[in-house]
Amino acid sequence: MCLLELSKIGLDWKGLKMRVVFLQDIPNVAEAGDIKTVKRGYAKNYLLPRNLAVVASAHELNRLEAIKKAAVVYRDKQSATMGELAQKIEGLRITIAQRAGPVGQLYGSVTVGMVASHLSNTVGTDIDRRSVSLGQAIRRTGEFEASIRLGTDISASFVVNVISEDSGNAADQNTAVASEPMSDVEAVDQDNSDDIETVSEVAEPENSLDDGESEESTAVSEDEK
Repeated sequence: MCLLELSKIGLDWKGLKMRVVFLQDIPNVAEAGDIKTVKRGYAKNYLLPRNLAVVASAHELNRLEAIKKAAVVYRDKQSATMGELAQKIEGLRITIAQRAGPVGQLYGSVTVGMVASHLSNTVGTDIDRRSVSLGQAIRRTGEFEASIRLGTDISASFVVNVISEDSGNAADQNTAVASEPMSDVEAVDQDNSDDIETVSEVAEPENSLDDGESEESTAVSEDEK
């Protein structure tokens, strides 16, 4: 196959690289509509399967303007979506429980992936760990500043609160104890207490009757006199 034929299907003369047209923006790599030569493995294993780019064939080059226009529409829509997400994340406080020693030193560290996972669960949207930045390595309990970049001019800051797993378990146990139903013995004691109160209420009229009989006897005695 000659060099011209290779170039028509987007391959260089060694076949180790591939010329592609990007269909979507990829941060720090390319924007939609860009034509670039990339490694063949990167194109075949990542870009093409995810529909992020297509081989720069004559057909795709002819529709380059249409690709760029579609990219503009997509960017506007994505920008609005990411702006709303940034508002949800700004000032957010997420809590991560980790094993820690008595002075708060963690057995390991809190990674960017862990933060992204907890953030995803909190906001209900998948967060790419590559978009999350930590101000410092997190190897102890406490509160730490973090940020996320959602677009060219879209970012948000939030707080990562790291606590010991022991304190988290203690709080769960206290909640569980508070919500536990009464045991059978406690229930029986409660029933007995209710029965005693009922007996007392029934007994009260009898006392009233005795008082009435006593008054009647006194009245009869006075008449006899």
